Amino acid sequence: MPSFAQAERGRGSEERFIATVRLPGVEVVRELHHFDPSTGEVVVLDRSGSREFPDVRFMDQQGRHLALRRREAEMPLAGRIELDGQRPGPHRVFAEPEVDRMEPAALSPDGKSIVFFHAPKNLLVIGDDKEIHRVATDWALARPFSWSPDSSQVAFYYAPSSWEDDFNIQQHGVAVLSLNGKLRELVKPSEATATPTNSCAKDVPPGWGRTGEYLYYTGGLKRDDPAWQYDCPTYCHSPTATWRVNIKTGQVERIGMGTFACVSPDEEYVLIYPSPKPAADGKWVIGTTMVRLATRELTYLSDEIVFPRISPSGKLVACFSPEQEIRLFTTSDWRQHGKAIPLPEGVPLESWTTSFRWVVME
Repeated sequence: MPSFAQAERGRGSEERFIATVRLPGVEVVRELHHFDPSTGEVVVLDRSGSREFPDVRFMDQQGRHLALRRREAEMPLAGRIELDGQRPGPHRVFAEPEVDRMEPAALSPDGKSIVFFHAPKNLLVIGDDKEIHRVATDWALARPFSWSPDSSQVAFYYAPSSWEDDFNIQQHGVAVLSLNGKLRELVKPSEATATPTNSCAKDVPPGWGRTGEYLYYTGGLKRDDPAWQYDCPTYCHSPTATWRVNIKTGQVERIGMGTFACVSPDEEYVLIYPSPKPAADGKWVIGTTMVRLATRELTYLSDEIVFPRISPSGKLVACFSPEQEIRLFTTSDWRQHGKAIPLPEGVPLESWTTSFRWVVME
């Protein structure tokens, strides 16, 4: 019997939520996991050695692994990326042997291009098998890249320096790099765009709308903004908001209060978490808010829906529960789909946006 995702997308394809998980121990060993809600179990798809290992960021949208990250002895955390020579991919990008410490990095959805930050030389590198562009910058980049659906450009948060990019001070701007090497600043970093102390907001990358006209992101609020009225100590030390910017005009508008989580594939709504949500006693608590983009109508979702990641079809969301479980929900009624899947011990929340992803297996 086909799974829910298989039935929705058609015969021969299936939406899967997968991850690369580092196993406990001295050796750097990783497994590629598929989280199966029909059984509530983890299916091991692949297991790496201690020198090279798979990375979901180097899969295309069909789940084909086009590259491996190789661990060098002198660089245990940020080794080289090596492409699979038997498959199509941006091989020319790696022709120069000094290209290493490629972090952050991401393969495009179509598997033809790659982008990474070459930290030793402060270069943004983007390219395919036809051309490569190296863009010099003095920015600090440590947060995940976000490719547009058509694989033509990539968005990311940046900081003016590493001093503005730690867990306590997060003054980030938003920029877009195109395949032709054109770099554009859409939102400049400032006190007004800073996110609060102890916030992992910028670990969730900006999100693209269906047409590529809008980019969705998290930003702070000016001190005189009326939204500072929210009395919700558990929400965050200072409130954040989800915004969107028009790629062509640069016009910015606020979508709702809280940290941007994801935008639906049809761009009908945005999910925001954590977001202030009214409680029965008149106070504010945190939760997930759905904002209809056409009307700005707010819907407060179940408390079980936290850190949502929406599937390519828009039919499912995956959530990272406080109980260290992955739970899937159907977006038609926001009820749990299948069984909860326990996560391996020691998986940090910070890896939720870099080591976990949706793919469509043919």
